[in-house]
Amino acid sequence: MTGDAAAALPAEWFAHDEDGRMVDAPCRIDPRLWDTDRAPIHEIRIAVRECLTLCPIIDACRARRDEITAGGRRSDGTVPELAGMVWAGRAYSTRGTPLDVDDPTTRTANRPDHDTRHVTDDGRVYDGHTGTWVPAPHHLTRHRNRRTR
Repeated sequence: MTGDAAAALPAEWFAHDEDGRMVDAPCRIDPRLWDTDRAPIHEIRIAVRECLTLCPIIDACRARRDEITAGGRRSDGTVPELAGMVWAGRAYSTRGTPLDVDDPTTRTANRPDHDTRHVTDDGRVYDGHTGTWVPAPHHLTRHRNRRTR
């Protein structure tokens, strides 16, 4: 996540099964692996594979990734809201461009200070680096407050 932009992830989207129980998606079990700013490429390859083969919410994640891409692609082809993370089995660079994880020259873990927080529609903040919910800093929520006035 960069600047004031924030991907609006609905709170209920975070992995619940049909009975309403929380589902342990692979990215919630070890979120560090999904962080291309911090994890080395061999771990990113594991995350991509687990995403595609083990994730119970891959379709919801893919739909959200596609929605973010459609609404947030810049003229240079980057999608800042996807930057530095693995989304639905696709790894993204610190600029938000897809990474070729099969290319032996691809490198990751080069920007551990990159902000990967995402704000939900109800104002909660999910930190992609830690895989936890965190307090919302003022700069992430002030634009939402303006819209509701």
